[in-house]
Amino acid sequence: MDHQKKTKKLIFLQLNELNFDLIEKYCKKYDLKNFNKLLCCKKVRTTSENVYEKLEPWIQWTSVYSGLSADEHKIFRLGDTKNAKNLEYIFEKVEKKNFKVGCISPFNVVNNLKNPSYFISDPWTQTSSDGSFWSRLISDLAIKTINDNAKGKISIKHYFVIILLVLKFVRIKKISILGYIILQSFYKKWMKALVLDYLLNEIHLNLFYKKKPNLSSLFLNAGAHTQHHYLFFSEFSNNDFKEKLDWYLNSKYDPIYDLLKVYDSILDDYINNNTDLIIHTGLTQIPNDMIKYYYRLRDHNNFIKLFKFNFKRIIPRMSRDFLIEFNNKKDAFVAEKTLKEIVNISNNERIFNVVDNRGKSIFVTLTYPNKISNETKIKVGKKYINLISHVVFAAIKNGIHDEHGFIFLKGNITNFSPINDDHVKKIYYTIANFFNENA
Repeated sequence: MDHQKKTKKLIFLQLNELNFDLIEKYCKKYDLKNFNKLLCCKKVRTTSENVYEKLEPWIQWTSVYSGLSADEHKIFRLGDTKNAKNLEYIFEKVEKKNFKVGCISPFNVVNNLKNPSYFISDPWTQTSSDGSFWSRLISDLAIKTINDNAKGKISIKHYFVIILLVLKFVRIKKISILGYIILQSFYKKWMKALVLDYLLNEIHLNLFYKKKPNLSSLFLNAGAHTQHHYLFFSEFSNNDFKEKLDWYLNSKYDPIYDLLKVYDSILDDYINNNTDLIIHTGLTQIPNDMIKYYYRLRDHNNFIKLFKFNFKRIIPRMSRDFLIEFNNKKDAFVAEKTLKEIVNISNNERIFNVVDNRGKSIFVTLTYPNKISNETKIKVGKKYINLISHVVFAAIKNGIHDEHGFIFLKGNITNFSPINDDHVKKIYYTIANFFNENA
C-alpha cells in the first residue's frame, strides 16, 4: 500500500434518524459544545422515497451503502440483504481498491468483506462477524440486549458481559461516564439503549486506533429508539400529548435531552481530531399527530402455534415485525389469510398486517394501534382468548419517519459532498470518490 493509501482515513458515523432541526433548539439553550461544533461543519439535507411504506431504516440505509434507490435495490425487509444478488456495498468497493475497512453494526449489511480490519454485525442481520472472540461476544451482547430491551429488561448476565467489555475496550477517562449511564438506566429505561451505544462507540475507537483502517463505519441506533418512544416529551414539543400520557412518563423528564448529553460526549472524539468525518442520519423523525400504541408479541412461536400453521420457523425483527418461513406456498397463503382475519372482536379492528408474501415467507407487523386490555379478545378456532396475555407493551409511537435526513462533513470529504435534496444513495458516491473509486 502506498503512502497515500496508508494516510487516507475516513470515519463514517451513522446517527440513525436524529432530528437536527430539534437539536438546534437544544443547542441554543444548553451547552452541547460538540453538537454546536458539528453544526458549524458543512451541512447538507438529503431526501429519500416519498412513499411512507418505503421510509424504513433498513431500506434507506441499504440505499446509502449500495448507491441504489429502494426500487433499484429492492430490499424491503430487514434481513433481505442476506439473499440479495449483485448487491455490492461501499465497504466492498473501497476494499477492492486495497484500502482497509472496519465496520461496527452497519445496518442491514451482510459481511462480504474479504479481510476486514473488524466487522461486528448489527443485532438484526444474520451475518458473520470478523471471526474474533471479542467480535462474536459483542454481536451476541447486542442481539440479547435489543431483544431484552424490547421486553423491558436487561438480564444480570448481560451486565456482567458489559463489565468484561468495559475492562477490555473502554478508556479509563470514559469509565465514569459509562458507569453513570448504566446507573441511570436502572430508573430511566430510555438510558438502556444508550448503554449499548456508548459501549459500541468505545469499542469502535479502540479498534480504529489499534487496527488503523482507511474507512471505519459505526452505526448508532439509540437516537432513533429514543425519538420513537419519547419525542412527545421533548421540552420543545408543541403538542399536549405529554399531559395526556402522564402514566407513560412523568413530564419532568426529557429523554431527548438525556440522549443529546450522551451523544455530545460521543461526538467529542470525532469533532476534535483531524480524521475526515462524515455523519449521516439516514432518515429523520418528526412528532406523530396521534397517540398510537405499539405492542410486540411476547413469545412469537407460542402465539403462532395457537393457529396450527405448518411453518418452518419464526424470526422476530425490529419492534412489531416478524418473519414466518414455510415449506410451501400453500401454507404461507393459509397463514396470511388467517392472520389478516384476526380482529379485536369488540370493534372488529385488525390486529396484524401481512406486509409482504413471497411465496414461502411472509413479513408480518402487529399493527393494532389502540390500548390492549383484558377486554381485548380475539377468536382462535372456536375459542376466545385475551390478547393481553400474548403481547408486551413496547411504546407509544411518539416519532414517525420523515423522508429528509442530515449530513455533516469535516475535512477533505467536503470536496465530494452531495448537494441539498440529493437522494441518500448519493452518499455512496461521496465516499467512493473520496477513495478515488470510479463509481
